[in-house]
Amino acid sequence: MTGINLGSAGSLAAVATDIQTAIQAYSAGGAAWTGATVAYDSTNSRFTLTGGATGADTIAVTAAVSNDLAGPLGWLTGAILSNGTTAQTISANLNALIGVSNNFGSFTTTFALALSEANTVAAATWNNSLTPNIQFIYSVNVTPANASSWSAALADIGGVSLTLQSPAPVATAEFPEMAPMMILAATDYTQRNSVQNYMFQIFALTPSVTTSASQQTYDALLVNYYGQTQTAGQLLSFYQRGVMLGLPVNPSDQNVYADEIWFKTPSVPR
Repeated sequence: MTGINLGSAGSLAAVATDIQTAIQAYSAGGAAWTGATVAYDSTNSRFTLTGGATGADTIAVTAAVSNDLAGPLGWLTGAILSNGTTAQTISANLNALIGVSNNFGSFTTTFALALSEANTVAAATWNNSLTPNIQFIYSVNVTPANASSWSAALADIGGVSLTLQSPAPVATAEFPEMAPMMILAATDYTQRNSVQNYMFQIFALTPSVTTSASQQTYDALLVNYYGQTQTAGQLLSFYQRGVMLGLPVNPSDQNVYADEIWFKTPSVPR
């Protein structure tokens, strides 16, 4: 690729934008080029090129004969290359994860993954099928739009904790589904009287349930939430209700489930 003019770029971010425009204009390269992005990372002082295609592939950068840009951008000597790989199934990915370390008690996914209902069910099924059972809490973020359908799809799978997303405009800026995960991580079972109640815990979160009607709706779906109530005119907000999904043989309380995780830990080879 030649002819990239950076004469009008007034900042390193603008340099990244101009290079991205030039790369995306190479339509003969397919989606890997036309969908590529270039960003300047001011924290680490580097330019990051991300290909526009997914799947197995290799990356190679060659210096130009003259007026080379790859070197000054840091894409030659010392560059960090991350080749593409074929997509894994949810179970394969999670098996690989615990193959590296199973020193955790809960897991969730980020908004960026935009996990589908089918993939969420796959992750829940994997978690519930582990031997020995009850090793991890799978904490899932649900929205008002999908809470009912996801609750129905996951209802008979143990080890799943649903928590309602924070309301707009902080819906993707807060993580109420991590509330039970933090409580579990902060519990020191080696200390006397250390077991905690998962309900009534206070966090810096925006209440997602503020009416009795909403409370009744989500309680019926076994969806947890950060709720607001009032006593003597004073507003109180806390995590509610600390419940989990599953069949009658599965613990239905986050506290009980977490206690069993810890109880089994000494007997599981680590």
